[in-house]
Amino acid sequence: MQTIIDNLKHYAERVETKRSGVMSVSLREGHPADLAGFNSTLTDNSLLLEGEANDLQLRLDAARAANESGLMFTQPDGTIQYYVPDGMEDTLEVVRQHNNIDIVNQARSDAQTMLDYSQNGCSPEEWDALLERMRQNRDDPAYANAVLANVPPDEMLDCPAELQDGLTYTNHREGTSTSERPNAGEDLCGLLGEMLSTASCRWPDSKAKEYAGKLADATEAKGKSGRLDVLNAILMSSREIDVDGDGVPNSVGLDYSDAMLVELARRMENYSPQERDWMNPGDWGPAIVEASSSGSHTSLSGYRHDPLAGIVHAMTGNPEAGLEWLVPEPGGGGTPQALSSEDSVNTDRRIQELVNRGSLDDQRWTADWALLAHEIDSQDWVTPVPGAMTRAERRYEDSASATAVAGILNGLGSGADPTDLSDEARVLVGTTLARHPESVVMSTKADNPESPVLETRQGDDPDAYAYDPLFTDRALSNLAGQTSLNQTASVRLGEAMADHHQAQIDVGVDQYRNTGDAASLNAAMADQSRTNGFFAGAASRYGVESAGEADRNAESGNNTLSFVAGLIPYAGPMASYLVGEGKPFDVSNEDAARTEANEIKAQASGLNSDQLTLALLNSGLYSEDELKAAAARAGNGTDVQRVIGEDGRPVTDGLSEAEAEGTGFRNGLGLVGAELPAVGGTPGETMAEWANGDFNDGYERAYSTGGGDPAHEWGSKEE
Repeated sequence: MQTIIDNLKHYAERVETKRSGVMSVSLREGHPADLAGFNSTLTDNSLLLEGEANDLQLRLDAARAANESGLMFTQPDGTIQYYVPDGMEDTLEVVRQHNNIDIVNQARSDAQTMLDYSQNGCSPEEWDALLERMRQNRDDPAYANAVLANVPPDEMLDCPAELQDGLTYTNHREGTSTSERPNAGEDLCGLLGEMLSTASCRWPDSKAKEYAGKLADATEAKGKSGRLDVLNAILMSSREIDVDGDGVPNSVGLDYSDAMLVELARRMENYSPQERDWMNPGDWGPAIVEASSSGSHTSLSGYRHDPLAGIVHAMTGNPEAGLEWLVPEPGGGGTPQALSSEDSVNTDRRIQELVNRGSLDDQRWTADWALLAHEIDSQDWVTPVPGAMTRAERRYEDSASATAVAGILNGLGSGADPTDLSDEARVLVGTTLARHPESVVMSTKADNPESPVLETRQGDDPDAYAYDPLFTDRALSNLAGQTSLNQTASVRLGEAMADHHQAQIDVGVDQYRNTGDAASLNAAMADQSRTNGFFAGAASRYGVESAGEADRNAESGNNTLSFVAGLIPYAGPMASYLVGEGKPFDVSNEDAARTEANEIKAQASGLNSDQLTLALLNSGLYSEDELKAAAARAGNGTDVQRVIGEDGRPVTDGLSEAEAEGTGFRNGLGLVGAELPAVGGTPGETMAEWANGDFNDGYERAYSTGGGDPAHEWGSKEE
């Protein structure tokens, strides 16, 4: 089309040239003939040709602008189109107004300037002006699309480091570098990330996948390893959102095209950069050039040289894409079925391997994975719209989500040495675990589960199932230990567990009253005691192992603070009254830490007995006569009367916070618990004595005092 337009313009120019020549000769010869009509006709026709060419040029420019700006997209046969709104005529003014011509022209100019500055350098002031212009337009889809359309992906990944080089002065003799704009490269990466977000969300899947492939290809090119750092920096662009409700904003990835992210994730998961072929002389020259200039190039050292670092962060803002990447739908067409136990195990293993590609000591890496697990887990994958999803689709989505969350959390907790997460990650992990109290309980039982997913029948419907993540002993020990180090995380998980335990005890009490069968009640109490023991063991293991690490590194004590009381709070209305207590680990060596661990175990065992006592009192299990007798055996003193009234009824409801936190109430609760008879236990056995065995079993599963790491293989026992 451009050739036709150019030919028309050229023809119009030739007509005008010939007309002008003829009229000049006529003038010189004294106008031997009347050429007025000839002159007018050629002039009019020349203008018509020029006008037609200009009309076509405007429409071609409009089509280019519409396609570059994402308003329209190139057809499979290569045809491009411009846009005319419905109900409007295809006039020059309409075409000019509705096809982003002006903003695209600005974007083209800025894109070319960016490339020029990165390749040829610029002054700090020139860079400031360009950065400001681009920032003003970064949220405009037309502008963002046009910039990306005019900057090839490989050149885009070169720009930030090259720009920073141009704004940096290096004194090779002194080995120093200075720059008036030391953050120019990072600023450009952030800007490119925002424009990639703005543009890609409007792309069809085919274009998104194609662009992802070009980005991956560019990072794998020979001698271009620095592009991976830039890609990570671009994808690390964030928005600040408090996703877990703790009052502290989380750095969440930007919103991108899901198709682009999934394709890019799959490519980067199998990242395979091209190596130099030293048998090929064609590779020698570029290698020599790189070696000679290697000391002068700027490295975006704040970003991990890891193919998945940027991808994982970006996925935190795109959990649907994250789930599709981590748990790909099976091929073959048709409705996918819920993942089998074998599929879940294999998928969990792959996800754990992905998590462990980075260092579990890298708190930004682990925080991003924790955030991704939180976001996948909190999505409403199953639409409430009737008929929008089949039951099979619902089961698949739920099982896939549970598998992804299990894989991530088991990966984060997979270290033989306790993981040291950031406070952000601790809150995210604690909040995620709190959504699955039954899974936590199941994961503390003898031997690891056979599968990372718990499948639970819902009611009498044979096709209704719920799916929840399960955890190995090692993973849950590490994660619970980390949760105990943050008060918010500890409170959330502890209260969720206390509510779950109370509900299970209430069911057991009803069954016991109606049938005389104490099996369900005893199982609920055993679950509560074992889980509380596991939490205490997890906190102890972290403290002892951390102190041991400090010993080995000749460092000072680990100086941590364990909120075990938050993990094992009072049940029911008193749930929030004990969560502020923290048991400090402030020790200088492993032996001292073991002493502290024993104190934690004793404190937690007492809290467990108190929690169990209060849960049973609140459930109404014991008659007034039984409670009067227990109070009498406990001495019926002032502290006991703070728990059981003279009429034999519990007085735990309606207490003020100060009363519930008082030592008198706590002492009375302990005295009463020591006298309550165990239901279904041996004659004379108290509830506190009965619960102690399960508590110790849970403690040993999380932290074996005899040595050995908690087991981490599905279906395996302690190692």
